[in-house]
Amino acid sequence: MPTDRDSSVLTRSGLYVVELKHWQGVIEGSGTHWTRQLPNGRTFPEDNPYILANRKAKRLASLIKHYAPRNAQVPYVGAIVFLHARHEDRGRAPAGPRFRCSPRRTAG
Repeated sequence: MPTDRDSSVLTRSGLYVVELKHWQGVIEGSGTHWTRQLPNGRTFPEDNPYILANRKAKRLASLIKHYAPRNAQVPYVGAIVFLHARHEDRGRAPAGPRFRCSPRRTAG
């Protein structure tokens, strides 16, 4: 399992594993798969990066609990995906990625 992290943020509410994605264009997704559509129209399927970030967060939480002194209070460990790309259209203000989430489909 990968153990690298793009970044970590420690706050009063907990420790967060941050997955940074420099993705441009429109990003659509569901719980498992995302699709990136670049400004030029090309599309790319992607695995939802939150899944990997969450695995890393759970692994980090496990390591912290393992090495913490007995009965020590350990922080909440969570995951965040941060989309940070920017692109510029000529004559218009810079725009970052746009995300559209598909509603979860339920059986029944």
